[in-house]
Amino acid sequence: MFTRSSRHYRGITTSFYSICIVLGTVCVNPLSAVPEFTVSGHVGSTAVLPCKLESEDTGTLYIKWQIGSKTVFERHGEETYQGEGYKGRVDVPEEELRKGNCSLVLRNLKPTDAAVYRSFLVVRRTKRSVTRKTVALSHVDLSVHVPEFTVSGHVGSTAVLPCELQSKDTGTPYITWQFGSETVFERHGEETYQGEGYKGRVDVPEEELRKGNCSLVLRNLEPTDTAVYRSSQIVRHTNRSVTTKTVALSHVDLSVHENLNKENKSENEVPRDGDWTGVGVGVVGTIAVIAVIVAVLYWYKRRRNQNHRNADPPQTNSPLNTQLNPANPSQDENPNDQGEHLLQNSSQDDHGEYQMETLIHKMLPESAF
Repeated sequence: MFTRSSRHYRGITTSFYSICIVLGTVCVNPLSAVPEFTVSGHVGSTAVLPCKLESEDTGTLYIKWQIGSKTVFERHGEETYQGEGYKGRVDVPEEELRKGNCSLVLRNLKPTDAAVYRSFLVVRRTKRSVTRKTVALSHVDLSVHVPEFTVSGHVGSTAVLPCELQSKDTGTPYITWQFGSETVFERHGEETYQGEGYKGRVDVPEEELRKGNCSLVLRNLEPTDTAVYRSSQIVRHTNRSVTTKTVALSHVDLSVHENLNKENKSENEVPRDGDWTGVGVGVVGTIAVIAVIVAVLYWYKRRRNQNHRNADPPQTNSPLNTQLNPANPSQDENPNDQGEHLLQNSSQDDHGEYQMETLIHKMLPESAF
């Protein structure tokens, strides 16, 4: 019903504008006299496109919402029509329409919903007339914000940049990934294109795309991959249309970090500016300690050599010397005790020298000797 009526009324409206132009009559374009609105929403949310009737009509109202020549929604009393791609998502509630509110409720927003919507009231020219005319009510510029993601990865790893088709296309999806004006990847059915610097590293698997998953797989990350990537779908304006439009799907901010192990290794190999002072102080202190130990060692060895040169020659305890020397101990004293006393004194000196040498050897490297 509505399809046939819509074509009929569009023909009448076009003829009306044509008559104005041919006759040279000054006609006010109704498109320039209607209220204009700007509405925005996120993917998946609900948007209300404003529309208001100037006067309440006691009869049965006939409201239409269109994008260009494409019908989005129609209501004539209790009868409604929902355009292709909008079924189950659009409505002008009848109880609101009776109050003069002809706003369009658009649920589950999709990126492809972004467009300029126009609302019309279809009325009879006169109460007794059979012909009708279309009166513009409002213009609404709807923008749909695409999902934004932040993804990070390390050099050499694999990153998945999210993207999801809001509606399954029965045809062959045409997906593109870009950053700025540079194309990173394209897939149209089995045909693919990989941008310069991305060959062999990027893909949108065809089997995943059939499921509505248009995420980009980026392998072997490089520091130069850091950028904001945008995914888009190229679609036709209508099923029979030749012209196409680009619909944004997602924005992904990708950051690539250097490998943590390499960063730690470089920090250990190259001291920071503030550490050079500490390194210098440590080296100077070590050299000073070594110099002191070498001096002590030199002094100790020199003194020991002098003691060996000045030592008295050993005395022999022959019977003659014992008898003639009055300084000898008495016969009651055991000569063996005197020898043991000398041996103990000598052993204590040697033991002290051994401890001193052992301590110095522990403190100095072998090269110092």
